[in-house]
Amino acid sequence: MSEVSMHTFRGRTMQEAVAKLKVTLGPDAVIVGTRRGRDHQGSFVEITATGDERAPAAPEAPLEPPAMGGRRGASAAYARTARRAGPAIGGSGDAPFAERAAWLARQVALRQQPTGSAQGDAAARALAANAAGGEAEVAERVDEAIGELRSQLAELHAAVAGLAQPMSDEPPVTEARLRAELGSLQSELHAIRALLAERAAEGAAARPGLVRTLAERLMAVGVAEPYAVELAERTHKAVPGGTPDDGDVLAMLGRALADDLPCTGPIEPGDGRARVLAFVGPTGVGKTTTIAKVAARARILDGASVALVTVDTFRMAAIDQLARYADILECPLEVVKRPDDLPAALERLAGYDLVLVDTTGRNPRAADQVNALARFFPAGWGGEMVLTVACSTRLPDLFATVDAFARLRYDMVCVTKTDETDAPGTAYSVVRRAARPLAWLTDGQRVPEDIEDAEAAVLAARVVGEAAARVRLAG
Repeated sequence: MSEVSMHTFRGRTMQEAVAKLKVTLGPDAVIVGTRRGRDHQGSFVEITATGDERAPAAPEAPLEPPAMGGRRGASAAYARTARRAGPAIGGSGDAPFAERAAWLARQVALRQQPTGSAQGDAAARALAANAAGGEAEVAERVDEAIGELRSQLAELHAAVAGLAQPMSDEPPVTEARLRAELGSLQSELHAIRALLAERAAEGAAARPGLVRTLAERLMAVGVAEPYAVELAERTHKAVPGGTPDDGDVLAMLGRALADDLPCTGPIEPGDGRARVLAFVGPTGVGKTTTIAKVAARARILDGASVALVTVDTFRMAAIDQLARYADILECPLEVVKRPDDLPAALERLAGYDLVLVDTTGRNPRAADQVNALARFFPAGWGGEMVLTVACSTRLPDLFATVDAFARLRYDMVCVTKTDETDAPGTAYSVVRRAARPLAWLTDGQRVPEDIEDAEAAVLAARVVGEAAARVRLAG
């Protein structure tokens, strides 16, 4: 009586291990796992399978010499299979060889190929035709076809189980090999970067002297390289015969900068309904302090009614700070803990002129944090959004922030801490990258003094003036 059990077969190649499996368990065995390893003889493949263990086969006749280039024993193996096939085709084990070969070819094609497969039909016709040509040749081809198809079937079983291994004798992947591959990729990357730098240097060298000088000065005060080159080229085109220190050149450069700086102008309360502004951005850029400045200016200078909201429930210090400002300004403060609670809070404050919403600072390089904040402000949430960034931040990090918070669909930009850097061109670069108007610039901690409504001409003059001052100091 057959017994279903787990068996392990090892060979130097996958084909050898599969062959051992077939001898013991037959073609209906189920492969449940494969692995590769090494022993004192070299690499090996090990297959784990289940199936009905077959009784040991009776001793066979000595292997006959290879016939017509086929493998040793192929004809004898086929003869045994064909004799067993005799009753299945309605005859005896002594049925004509051609009939038995044709029957076997049809079975191989039907069992190993999909129904209606052209490949299966072709295999059957080829094997049947060759059967009439001689026992040795047909036996060779049948045996090869069966072996190949069963090997493919074993591979498919392993692939379905998610355990298939590459059919090769290559050494296993090791940490040393991975490091070598990584080193090769890094070398190629360095070569590509060097080539790009070389091309960029060639392009810079080919620019007119005025363009090169103006671009270098602008980049020194925070203007990103693509924008700096563009501004310099526009200036050179307008004043082709000028020098970097000509008054006409500097004036033209200032106009070009101002033309690229859309500004919101003073933020005024809504007409008959609250104007709602939510301040978002990374941690530590001064959102809460900026809100206090905007609120104080609206109360003191415009006489507007102001209300405050915070969804920053992660930091108790932020709530306490905003609560102190609310007490000083004598305005209400709503604390919102869940996104679903914000619409109701805004509805309760609909009668105020200006509602300012403080939010938790989020890491722009952590998409889950930005997405969590976005849940408070779905499309049509009822207000405008202000992206708040610090001018003292590195330009690559600022661009990453601008891009990461774009999913919140912010409406304007506020640049803080302009007093902590000598690169005012950073504000220009942020506005260009964000393609949103600039609302405020802040330059200190005093409330409400250290804030100003953004003006394009004023910021452009600062950028040009700082660039010129940098040159004078260098000289």
